[in-house]
Amino acid sequence: MKYKPLTEGYKWITATTSNGGNGGLDDQEAFRGGIAMLEVAIDTWHSPRLVHLILTGATAHQFDSFIKRVARAMRGSRLAYKGCTEVASNRGGLHQHFMLVHDANDSTASPFDDGNDSSILSKAMTAIQRTVPTFNVTVADPYSSEGLPY
Repeated sequence: MKYKPLTEGYKWITATTSNGGNGGLDDQEAFRGGIAMLEVAIDTWHSPRLVHLILTGATAHQFDSFIKRVARAMRGSRLAYKGCTEVASNRGGLHQHFMLVHDANDSTASPFDDGNDSSILSKAMTAIQRTVPTFNVTVADPYSSEGLPY
């Protein structure tokens, strides 16, 4: 897998980042790190699954606490993640995107289980909501803006 977005000045842009006032990617090094994370998963894991999480209704510190709680619960499993904090005036302000990759063939843990509220993601969300009731996690549909699967 090799991917490099177009450049516009000092920013990298994609169909997603240039839509709706996102403004493009400022941190090219972080983008390269995300692509490297996906390449390692694709090349070395048996059955990698990409999950796109959108966190809203809290502070950047609380978003980080959530993903660290998920990572602790999945300790020992094949898991990698990268996050990006955004402030979009047309999308409700501060929010954070996490691209989380886990190996679906790894029986140690999965962020999802049984399609109910006992999943690792649900438990982590409930724990944060005890102190931040407005905190919300959305699992984005696994399709790009071009209609292609991630």
